[in-house]
Amino acid sequence: MKPFLISVAACSLFAMNVCAQNTAVPDTVDWQAGACGSYGMNQQKPKFDALPNVPNCCPEFTSGSGNGINIGAWFRKELGSGIGLQLGAELQSLGGLITANENHILFRNGAEVNAVSEHSIDAKLQAISFIPSVSINPLNRLYVTLGADLALLTKATYAQKEMLVSPRNEVFENETKTRLQLSGDIQQRSSLVPSLRMGLSYGIPLDARGSMSLAPEVSYSLGVGNINKEVEWKVNVLRLGASLVYTSFTNSAFYPYTDPAVPDGKKPVSPDSKLPDPLAAILFKAPPQVKLYDNADSEIPQPLVVSNVITSNYFAMINYVFFDNNSDAIAPRYKQLDASETRNYEPSELTIKSTLDVYYQILNLIGKRMNQLSSTTITLVGCNADVGDEKANVGLSRRRATSIKKYLTDVWKVDENRIMIESRNLPATPSNSKTSDGQAENRRVEIVPSIPELLDPITFNDSLRQTNVAKFVMNTPVEAKSPVKAWTVDAFQSGVLLKTISGTGDIPRDITWKPDARADRIVTEQPIRIRAEAVDTNGRTAASDYTEVKVQQTSPKDLKNLRYSLITFGFNESSIPPSAQRIIDLIKRNISPRSTVTVIGYSDRIGASDYNKALSQQRAVEIAKILGVPETNAFGIGNDELIYKNDTPEGRFYCRTVMVNISTPLK
Repeated sequence: MKPFLISVAACSLFAMNVCAQNTAVPDTVDWQAGACGSYGMNQQKPKFDALPNVPNCCPEFTSGSGNGINIGAWFRKELGSGIGLQLGAELQSLGGLITANENHILFRNGAEVNAVSEHSIDAKLQAISFIPSVSINPLNRLYVTLGADLALLTKATYAQKEMLVSPRNEVFENETKTRLQLSGDIQQRSSLVPSLRMGLSYGIPLDARGSMSLAPEVSYSLGVGNINKEVEWKVNVLRLGASLVYTSFTNSAFYPYTDPAVPDGKKPVSPDSKLPDPLAAILFKAPPQVKLYDNADSEIPQPLVVSNVITSNYFAMINYVFFDNNSDAIAPRYKQLDASETRNYEPSELTIKSTLDVYYQILNLIGKRMNQLSSTTITLVGCNADVGDEKANVGLSRRRATSIKKYLTDVWKVDENRIMIESRNLPATPSNSKTSDGQAENRRVEIVPSIPELLDPITFNDSLRQTNVAKFVMNTPVEAKSPVKAWTVDAFQSGVLLKTISGTGDIPRDITWKPDARADRIVTEQPIRIRAEAVDTNGRTAASDYTEVKVQQTSPKDLKNLRYSLITFGFNESSIPPSAQRIIDLIKRNISPRSTVTVIGYSDRIGASDYNKALSQQRAVEIAKILGVPETNAFGIGNDELIYKNDTPEGRFYCRTVMVNISTPLK
């Protein structure tokens, strides 16, 4: 293939220079070939009590999981209009561990003993799969594949056993904790196991032309055929991987050359100087021009400075536990322990990355502190959304509060007389019940302590990496002689992709990137390299040269840094809640005349962006005033940067916040 491509290029060059009549360029994909590898997460979907001819007393196996490495290759032929036919082959590992628990009775010395056994089947399944599919290219370098996965099983073995889980001091009649230990080939296995398969990949060019690319990809196979002929047993697979892709282009775009008009009495212009350049449909006149701005929206010079400071982080807890619609069960996202785990529970040993990590420990932190502060009491106020299934359902509100009380008394052994229960419909301070977000926020239990210390913030130390840059503004001087279909701007450091900004249509002259203020991914002093790319409606691509932004890493050892993620506001409110006074007093004690204090306000996703930015600015200003900090050090971010996902009520509550950063020189 390589000599063929060289020959085509040589012939094209010869035709340009000698005949000077037509110019050909590669502008569309002809075919692609790739070598792929992936990590597969196998979801076992059985529905049987035993494998054929294998004794087992399990009531029924219904689930299992496993993983494996898959390797293969594929070929795609372009049909036109972004549609192609693709054929692939893979060596796959489809096995996994299938388990099921059984409650039964053991007889010991004439007495019945309640027991629990775990039945397990460790299946080793290997297959060669053929994968015919249709490939769709809706956007530049983005491919969607839909097709079939036809797996030919080459190996199918099992290892089975039953293990006595409870009681721990008991054994089976064979005087061991295991029985029915059998292994061998799976009989009556299917020779062909079909699945439906869907995939998504995105090509990252490895050369200027895009002939070689690396394509991260994700695919999912939904099993429609059984592993075994006699029992129901399907396998679904989620794969994460990448392909190394070679792309071959066609020579299909010809540009006719005509002699230029000869002005009277003037020498004809050289044809070479007038020959249209088919690759110049999009022309980047220069690399992106990058300007850096700080939190005050003032332009600052390079380098981008990353400060690595040992920081004390103070995290607050909102005193709410939220429930799903029409449910009184504690949601799984709240960390729940067994009674045996409470003895060694130490909040200081938790792995904490954000305020939400602390919040999801709220029931355990309350239980721990109530055991330490033996005179404290709490009131649990159950609430509901007062709409739909929850309309006027005070009984549901009480059951929600009761479920919290039961956890604290059963697991943390808190005296039930120290926990009072109240119930109502909407909370005393409800969120907007006309929206689904507001309704979710009203489905809660409010924890009201007898002393404020019960909800004191929790402190963790870590190495905080912060940058002085609030945003990049990238100016992209470009000339487009044909309509632009799509464009991207990529930022890399040390080969790691930090950010991709993309769009369709004309390339904006100014493109803004707001990096994460924590700068967790900017870890070296290698420059950040930024490049713009574009593709026109004829499929022709162009890329700018790289612009480099210098980076400086610092580790100030003479600086004390404190970060308070503490003060939360009510829905659509900027007035400081009374409960915040204790926190504000704590912050004030740590501000000295040498301190630099920054106050940053945020909001949730509800409402217009401009309104939320003004609201968050007002929140920051109110806190700055009470701390005695200049208003110029108070900034409102609004919902331009959501610090927590807003898909949960607690995520939205914690976005209605102000964060206070205090940096104090130690010398």
